[in-house]
Amino acid sequence: MLKSLNVKRVLFLIISTFMMFSCATEPQLSKERIREITIREYNYNYDKVFEATKTVFLDSGITISNLSEKDGMITGVTTGLKKDRKTKNIFNLEDYNTYVYSVIFSKMGKNKVKLRLLIVTRVAGSFGTVLSGTNIISSTSSENLTPTYKLEAYNYIFDKIQQELYR
Repeated sequence: MLKSLNVKRVLFLIISTFMMFSCATEPQLSKERIREITIREYNYNYDKVFEATKTVFLDSGITISNLSEKDGMITGVTTGLKKDRKTKNIFNLEDYNTYVYSVIFSKMGKNKVKLRLLIVTRVAGSFGTVLSGTNIISSTSSENLTPTYKLEAYNYIFDKIQQELYR
């Protein structure tokens, strides 16, 4: 009996520790750091920067959903099937990651434009029907919108825009 209680305590501690660390979040970025990641300035005229950004979006497989040169805004999306096929097959997951890209253009002068890019990850999934023996328990779905501030992703797009401007 005493041995059984010790095993239960150890299991409880292991599970609690696992849950605590699996729910850990990344450190919050300061507003200044977010601006450093998401904003670039280009020494070209507005029309050229706008066209270069539109071309980069299209060449990168981003479907443009909103485009307004007058308002200085381009929004687009990409969608990709969940990569983990083993999990998909086991749980019948139909998860997709959708990335939403929004760019705001600001004229800073005759030949200077500031771009502010925001990349948002939307994870949506339908987890199908949960079965217990022969009984159907529930059907669930979820969605999560999360801005991403991965420097590599932003640098990739900003670098592609710079390359397009050189053409």
